[in-house]
Amino acid sequence: MINLEIIKVKGHSNIVGNEEADKLAAAEGSNSILRFTYRIDHSSQDFRFIPTFDDIPIEQSLRKFITRLLNTYNAIEWSLLQCNRELCHTNNRQVA
Repeated sequence: MINLEIIKVKGHSNIVGNEEADKLAAAEGSNSILRFTYRIDHSSQDFRFIPTFDDIPIEQSLRKFITRLLNTYNAIEWSLLQCNRELCHTNNRQVA
């Protein structure tokens, strides 16, 4: 089983080693040799996986699912901002 956790990290957010990683990445540039490769033989019949979310199989395009998930997350975060609370949480009108 592969667990994928997506975490948005703002640039230079006081994470130990972030500055050093930035320096190393800049020093390597685009002419560097890749030191890590991740290869999957997609032609093999043996490689099969079923992505799930909360133990429910994802039956649509994985890219589309992740896009919708992140859009929903962003909308929730936006609605919970202090400046938007009155607009979102006290509006009891039904939207047709």
